[in-house]
Amino acid sequence: MDYFKRALSIYKKEYGERNQRVALCLSNIGIAWNKLGDLKKAMDNFEKALSIDKEVSGEKHPDTAIDLGAIGSLCIELGDPKKAADYLKQALSIFKEVYGGRHPKVATTLHNIGMTWDTLGDHKKSLDYYEQALSITKEVYGDRHPNVAITLNTIGTAWDELGDPKKAMDYFEKTPSINKEFYGERHPEVARDLNNICSAW
Repeated sequence: MDYFKRALSIYKKEYGERNQRVALCLSNIGIAWNKLGDLKKAMDNFEKALSIDKEVSGEKHPDTAIDLGAIGSLCIELGDPKKAADYLKQALSIFKEVYGGRHPKVATTLHNIGMTWDTLGDHKKSLDYYEQALSITKEVYGDRHPNVAITLNTIGTAWDELGDPKKAMDYFEKTPSINKEFYGERHPEVARDLNNICSAW
């Protein structure tokens, strides 16, 4: 946080208040506040970054989409999934326009939109977004990647919420071997995978 704030001060002095570098620093400060648990301060910094990026880079720029995605994800944490979905859909539209439909940022945003529908209790709708995200993630990273495991777990959880533990198990059982490959046997991700399998029994 101290380093980001020092950088922000230098950038403001050198380039003025409304500059892309200033926006990036504000976004990083927002991430830091989020990790420290102060969601209000995080939101304040993300919104300032968004305002600058829209003005400097334009409404349809990847930096603007990143800000929108950050605000959307934070809205999920703040318990406002409808607002989150609105921001995330705006981000998705920009990412698709800039990068095309088969890009990691598209996959991440689809996954996060799925999370908003899970929070709203519409697990069938969330599954649609998760499956789209899974398809792109496999295409980009291959079948044996932690990002694939994350999406497999969320799909499994959605099926479990829909009262189909057998389908949930089909997804949960694929994840431990992927995470063991990347993280080793004694990692929290592997523990979570094993716990998910037990919960679906």
